[in-house]
Amino acid sequence: MFPHSVTLCLERTMKPHHLLVALILPVVQSLVQYEILEELGPETLVGNVLADSGLNQQLPQDVIPDLRFAILPGKNSKYFLVDREYGLLKVNQTFDREVGCSRRISCVLDLDVAIVEPAVLFQVIKIEVTIQDLNDNAPEFPTPQVTMAIPESSPLGKPGYSIEAARDKDAGGLGVQRYAMVSESPMFDLNVQRNLDGSFDLHLLLNGSLDREVDSTHSVVVVAYDGGNPAKSGSVSIDIHVTDTNDNSPRFVQSTYEVTIPEDISPLTSIVQVEANDPDEGQNGQVEFTFASQTQELFGHVFHINSSTG
Repeated sequence: MFPHSVTLCLERTMKPHHLLVALILPVVQSLVQYEILEELGPETLVGNVLADSGLNQQLPQDVIPDLRFAILPGKNSKYFLVDREYGLLKVNQTFDREVGCSRRISCVLDLDVAIVEPAVLFQVIKIEVTIQDLNDNAPEFPTPQVTMAIPESSPLGKPGYSIEAARDKDAGGLGVQRYAMVSESPMFDLNVQRNLDGSFDLHLLLNGSLDREVDSTHSVVVVAYDGGNPAKSGSVSIDIHVTDTNDNSPRFVQSTYEVTIPEDISPLTSIVQVEANDPDEGQNGQVEFTFASQTQELFGHVFHINSSTG
């Protein structure tokens, strides 16, 4: 369990002539923040709401034994339970961060715990529970094996042979952090670039001249490592077939496109057009535009690209 912090937001002194107000209007006493790991089992202690809110110091000591607590209904109330007499907050249902907070950097569950008895001391205590990630997932490539065709006339160092990056359901520092290549052929090297959004671009670099008549196939293995200790890993095997056609890859006219759009823009409005060229002739020079797999996963429900026009 991680240390918790308490932030007091409002203090309200209850007097006898305020009894009617207390019975009608909930009084928010404080905000209590906790941090716990995901996938904790039922009955795991989260914290002492009475003590962590400071109410045990604010209320008369002789009334504390008479206090009774309850969790108010809410979307996250099913994951927790509170001891009615002592105000101990516990886990009720195991929470899987990758399911409950998919694609979110931070995962915070809010709920309300109330002093329900005696009615004159009714208080609502706001609770925020931050769910910390466990390194319970290994990096995975979209497919475990890839077949790639590379022309024998390809120039050395050409970074045109892209590899789909691995994905990791774990967030932040427990996601994919680095790549390495294990190769049975000295002809290739791995070029890794990390983007501003944390994703990776992977390309095979050609280190030597290919001769299809001498060796028509090569094999390499790319391994992705996450940030755990010890690190988990996943790999993809790449079978390379040497061909003598289509010796150019598409290149974008610009390496970066930036555009600002209003939040109320109408659906299907064109916001930017990307342009790429391929110097090959005929069908080998035709360019098709698609989103990278991670871009499609994160933003495919918001944006669309025309495969022909960009």
